Amino acid sequence: MTNLAKQGKSDGHTLVELVVVLAVFALCILIPAVSIVPGLEALRLRGGAQLWQTAVATGQIGAIWSGRDAKVSQSGGSLDVSRESGSNVAAVSFPEDLPSRANISRWAGDEGASLQLGAPFGSPDGAGSVYIGDTARRARVVIRAESGLTWRAVE
Repeated sequence: MTNLAKQGKSDGHTLVELVVVLAVFALCILIPAVSIVPGLEALRLRGGAQLWQTAVATGQIGAIWSGRDAKVSQSGGSLDVSRESGSNVAAVSFPEDLPSRANISRWAGDEGASLQLGAPFGSPDGAGSVYIGDTARRARVVIRAESGLTWRAVE
C-alpha cells in the first residue's frame, strides 16, 4: 500500500523554489554589473586623455626634429598630429562619442580641440586644459606653456 501512496507524490522542486533560486542568481549578476559600469567609463576617459597626451608628445617631437610647427587636432573620430606643411605625422582613431573641449578659445574648435606646437622646441601656444568627456564625468589633460609637459586626471 505504501507504493500506491508514493505514486501521486512528486520528488521535484516547486515553482516557488525555482523562482527564488532564479531571483538569487539575477541578484548575483546584477550587483557586480552595477559596480563595474562607472569603472569602465573612468577607464574610457583615461584612455582618451592618454591619447591626447601621446598626441601632444608626438607633435612636440615632430616639431623638434623637423624644425617646423606642429598641430594636434581632434575632430569627429580622429586625433591628428600634422606639420606646418600640412603633412600628417600621425592619426589615431578617437571615440566619436567622447567629446573634447579646451578652456582656451584659440584651442576650441567646432568639433573638438586643436593645439599649435611651435618650433624649434615644440612649445604650445599657451597653457591650458583639454577636457575629454561630458560635464558630469570627464578627464582633464593639463598642458604647460613653458615646456608643453602634460598630466592627466579624471574628475
